[in-house]
Amino acid sequence: MIRGLIKFQARWWYIELLAVIIFIAGYLFFENIKREETVTIALREATVLFVKGDVRVKIKERGDWIGAVPDMPVLNGYSLKTGKASWAEIGFGESLRNVVRVKELTRIDLVNIEGPVKIGLLKGELRSLVEELERDSTFEIKTPTAICGARGTGWDTASSGHGVVVDAYENEVYLRRLSEGAISEVSIIIKAGKSGMLKGPAGPVEIKDLSPERIENWDRWKEGFLERQKVLKRVDRGSPEKVKGPRVSVIELEDGDYQLMVADDETESSDEGSKSNVEE
Repeated sequence: MIRGLIKFQARWWYIELLAVIIFIAGYLFFENIKREETVTIALREATVLFVKGDVRVKIKERGDWIGAVPDMPVLNGYSLKTGKASWAEIGFGESLRNVVRVKELTRIDLVNIEGPVKIGLLKGELRSLVEELERDSTFEIKTPTAICGARGTGWDTASSGHGVVVDAYENEVYLRRLSEGAISEVSIIIKAGKSGMLKGPAGPVEIKDLSPERIENWDRWKEGFLERQKVLKRVDRGSPEKVKGPRVSVIELEDGDYQLMVADDETESSDEGSKSNVEE
């Protein structure tokens, strides 16, 4: 009886030990998967985070357009453009909590990214999420007819070249008319849930409610971006002129979600790729 009990206890001890070993092996396996999915982003003022489709960057000193890749530095004086059905997301600051999504057929110029951020939107549409700025700093989008900005909020800015539309989703956005290089001292405040339309520098700003579809589109994008952001890891690589890192692409699924694809190799950006559909 006692001998049988000892054998039973020994057998049970072996089962428990085996279970612990299996648990530890499984934990280490999944932790390794998480590490492999991490995308390292160099510590810079502004960096391309994600791209889809035909996205190109113009380096100020070179004057030619090259294909944009994730972990690519973007500096003062750089320009970026997207082709049809293409987009890019650019992160600002160490925490990457400030980001712009450059939508399709859009051209932007990075006027200043050190301190107060100033982005020139010549034509197209930008989505801005600003959650962390230094004290007394601002984040502004300059179009040919107005300057739109905030200290912390989420909004869309669409420019036709002649007019501008601002959709505010979180907090509030200010809009100032711009005419012949002169900036109006009067700020028009567009609160969350509102859309402001300026048809020309001399015209009135029409404010109306945002549609539920626009608000839902923002919520879906923000949720998706925050999920993609989880795979990013900041590292200090030194000189921002070296453009190296794992290639990352984002595949849009049929249900509207996005799947992140990470390649293992490190490749310098090149001039290869299809020509952009955006006019220079």
